Amino acid sequence: MENKPKIDLSIVDAFKRENLDVDIKTPKWAELKPAAELKAQGVGDISLFPVSEYPPSTIRSTPSASLFDLQVNEGRVWRTKQDRPNKAIAVIRLK
Repeated sequence: MENKPKIDLSIVDAFKRENLDVDIKTPKWAELKPAAELKAQGVGDISLFPVSEYPPSTIRSTPSASLFDLQVNEGRVWRTKQDRPNKAIAVIRLK
């Protein structure tokens, strides 16, 4: 994958305002396909999916559609946010 620009960390603050009980880690650019990237996430991990490479609707729907079995069987929870400074969709795993 080509070199990605430096990550603007304002998305960390945005997630912290809503998820005070989660140890939020430094964001990283996604390197895998959306479902594989989210399956590999640990709690507090943030993956950034550039809108130039991934359709936002695909990223926003992946946790509820492709990973539904993990939500039901393992209790995993993800949240998505627009990350305008990084021109990406940010996904954090909360549980």
